[in-house]
Amino acid sequence: MADNDKNISVDTFLRTPRSKSTQGVNFGEVVYRPGGVCGPRFQSSWQVVAIISGDSEVEVDKKRCPIPSGHVRLMSPGHWEHYRFAAKTPTHHLWLDFSPSKKHAALLKMLSSLEPMIPLSPTLEALLRAGLDVDVSISRGVLALEAIAVAALSLLCAEAQSGRERLGPMHPSVVRACHFIEKNLSRQMELSSISHAAGLSLNHFSRLFDRQLGYTPIEYVWHLRIQKAASMLRSTGLSVGEISTQTGFQNPFHFSRRFKAAFGSSPRAYRTHTWNKSPSN
Repeated sequence: MADNDKNISVDTFLRTPRSKSTQGVNFGEVVYRPGGVCGPRFQSSWQVVAIISGDSEVEVDKKRCPIPSGHVRLMSPGHWEHYRFAAKTPTHHLWLDFSPSKKHAALLKMLSSLEPMIPLSPTLEALLRAGLDVDVSISRGVLALEAIAVAALSLLCAEAQSGRERLGPMHPSVVRACHFIEKNLSRQMELSSISHAAGLSLNHFSRLFDRQLGYTPIEYVWHLRIQKAASMLRSTGLSVGEISTQTGFQNPFHFSRRFKAAFGSSPRAYRTHTWNKSPSN
């Protein structure tokens, strides 16, 4: 959430939030401690909330809405919000606050009719991260930050529209399954237990899940484990062995093999590369 929120304690964070701001635009990144909260607060701008690992439930005007790991939700202005983050694990998320001006009328119209929650794509995540690396101390940096914000929101609109045309809105059973997977990521999971949590028969659930997310349920489990492990390598000092255990891999060797297949480098090399990058100020 934006770092000027008054309803957040500093003790809520595992590390100091990062943010880059200019007039009407704010990009941010934060890792909440287990059980972290944000709010209640009044939302005055458009906000994109992307959950990288962990999970969140947001209460919007007293209506509860889960945001599972690997998903992004668009929050519209004019509502009271109260966020509650995962009780037993840290929650890592990115955000974008955007206050449109008159020149953004077409984008505002698209945002107003958007499906509020969709899976987080790698491209959209990359744009949200790119906003954090812009040097806003120069005039072109300010222009670049706004351009990235518009690009991220436009991409969100396109992906939501594409998903609605292909699939329809996110099915509640799929949302429940994603929530269950995230909460049990460190444990061994059977397809039958996931379908039971979704409240559907195994065959019906498998077809629906694949159609909605483009993964089989078990493929999604491994995708989420790899993404959470990468996040933990970037943001914690836990050993590779500890991370492999917490993300449900059989052993560090199994973890390293799958991680290298996904990222092209070993977990240790990936951590060294990301920690040695020099972020913009």
